[in-house]
Amino acid sequence: MEYKEMMMAYSCAIKEVRTRYPPTVSNIEMCLNDIAGVRVICSYVDDIYRIRSRLYRG
Repeated sequence: MEYKEMMMAYSCAIKEVRTRYPPTVSNIEMCLNDIAGVRVICSYVDDIYRIRSRLYRG
């Protein structure tokens, strides 16, 4: 997916969220599941699991 397509998909998703749920604190706490993503590129499979365990420790 190219950058322009991703931005269009993102803007559509934001519009969907804003029209479905009014932006109140209670709606954010109940409905928001994901606010950011992380992409990690590793040379070794073991590194992937090591990074995952450190992120989940949070």
